[in-house]
Amino acid sequence: MVLFSSSVRLWLLPNAVLLVVLSTWGMFRYPDLPGRIPKHIGVDGVDAWTDRSIGSANVPAWSFAAMTLPLLAGTAVTVVAAVSDRKR
Repeated sequence: MVLFSSSVRLWLLPNAVLLVVLSTWGMFRYPDLPGRIPKHIGVDGVDAWTDRSIGSANVPAWSFAAMTLPLLAGTAVTVVAAVSDRKR
């Protein structure tokens, strides 16, 4: 059983690259962030602030990972199931 066939790897690659880029960018930009960073931006502009922390600064990368990883796992399972059904 091949968990990550070439078609799955091709689909995973842009997501993995984006996750690495987001994480790396956040790591390098963290020292330059002000003491308070926007937490929520509404129609009228920033309406909530939070203190700078590793967690609050990396929310975009972690949110992307939390949404992408289940999709990647589901895609891998679907492709593996489709390939095994085709071989029967």
